[in-house]
Amino acid sequence: MGIKCFVKSCNNTPIQKKNGLIKDLMFHRFPTNAIRRERWIANIQVFANQIGTVLGRAAICSEHFDKTSYIFNPDGSRSLSKTAEPTKFAVPLQRHGADASEFKDDSFTDVEK
Repeated sequence: MGIKCFVKSCNNTPIQKKNGLIKDLMFHRFPTNAIRRERWIANIQVFANQIGTVLGRAAICSEHFDKTSYIFNPDGSRSLSKTAEPTKFAVPLQRHGADASEFKDDSFTDVEK
């Protein structure tokens, strides 16, 4: 299995963007700020034994963030705002996520602290 969004109900991968299947797909690592990170963890319902994965290389895809979570730059690019939280989920969440070994460092953007 390849790398994918940490939200268990989501199967989005960086390959989908590369292949043009999902044009604006981005991946965001969990914030380094403890308070913000805890909010993300609560929103996606991560079990306590998965916190190490979150602190490692896990990331959430852009489909779980509202458009208002982004700052649109003059050059057409976008970045996640400092206050953004994942809130969009297609199906009810279950407490689990992808395996940390599935994530590669070069596939994600870091969230501002």
